Amino acid sequence: MNLEEKYTLIEKYLAEEMQGEELHDFEKKLLNDSDLKEELNLHQQVAETLKGEKIHQLRSVLNDIDKKWETPSKQKPAKVINFNFRRILTIAAAIALLITGYQLFTNSNLSSEELYAANFETYPMLLNQRDIDPTINIKAYSNAITFYLNGQNQEAIVAFDQLIKLEPDNNTYEFYKGNLLLAENKSDEAIPIFQKIINGNHPLLVEQTRWYLALAFLKQNDQENAKALLEEIKPGRYKSKEAAKILKQL
Repeated sequence: MNLEEKYTLIEKYLAEEMQGEELHDFEKKLLNDSDLKEELNLHQQVAETLKGEKIHQLRSVLNDIDKKWETPSKQKPAKVINFNFRRILTIAAAIALLITGYQLFTNSNLSSEELYAANFETYPMLLNQRDIDPTINIKAYSNAITFYLNGQNQEAIVAFDQLIKLEPDNNTYEFYKGNLLLAENKSDEAIPIFQKIINGNHPLLVEQTRWYLALAFLKQNDQENAKALLEEIKPGRYKSKEAAKILKQL
C-alpha cells in the first residue's frame, strides 16, 4: 500500500464510508500495523480540532502556521538538517487535512449556536482607573475593572450595577454589563441593554454594540434579527470581516 492509498483509506474510514469486507480488512490491518494505527490517531486528532467547539484552537493553530512560514526579507541561508522522512510525510498529510477541514468548516452551514461560540469574546477593557470620576464610587469602579479583567463575571456585574445606579446615563457601564451577561449565557438579559445603547446617543459604542447584539440574537437562534444587524455592519467598521463571514454561513 503506497502513501496516497493509505491516507485515502484513513480518510474514508474516519468519514465512516467503509462497509462490509473493506471495513473488516482495514480494521484487521489496524490490529497488525502499528504505523497505520499511529497515523490514524494523528488524523483523528487533527479532525477533532476542526470541530465547531474547538474553533478557537483551530484559529490558534492556523495563526502559528502562518507565523512559522513567514519569509523574512533578508533570510540567512538555512542549515541542512536531517529529518525522519516518514514523519515529514505524516505531518504534511496532517497539515493538508487541517487546511482542507478548515476550508470545509468555513464553507459549511453552522448552527446559530456554533456561530455564536466561534465568534464571541468579551470586549477589551478600555476603562482606566486614572479616569475615575471622584464623584462616583471609586471602589465599585476599581472592582468593576479588576473583576472584568479576571473573568469574575458575577462580581463584575454587581460592580457595574452599582456604577449604573450612580451614572444611569453612562452607556459604557451598560455595554460592559451586556458583555458579561453574554459571557454568562444570559442573552435574554443582554439584548435589551444593547438595544437601549443603539437607540441612545452614544456614537462611540454603537458599532461595537451592534456586533454584540447580533451575537446575542444568534445565541437565541434568532437569525432574522441577527442578519439584519450584521448587514448594517459596513466594510471598515467594527468586526466587518467577521460579520461578512457569518452572513455567508446563515
